[in-house]
Amino acid sequence: MTQLRVVVGSGPNAVAVTHALLQRGFPVTIFDVGETLDPETAEIVLTMSRQEPDEWSREHKALIRQVDFNADPGLAPKRAQR
Repeated sequence: MTQLRVVVGSGPNAVAVTHALLQRGFPVTIFDVGETLDPETAEIVLTMSRQEPDEWSREHKALIRQVDFNADPGLAPKRAQR
């Protein structure tokens, strides 16, 4: 398959969707707002994208959830509301 799939965001749900698409043979590009991921976090996102969600470690999930949406003025307002 050669049709590119685009996933917006890099949180746990986006990683799960990316995983499902990759498992089905689709090329995937992830777009996200904010800063570029540091190498350690980028590696964790890559690792999680290759796993089933029930295989994700608590540590990896906690790291991905650390983004403070209220502290980054570049994030969309709907994402900052809780």
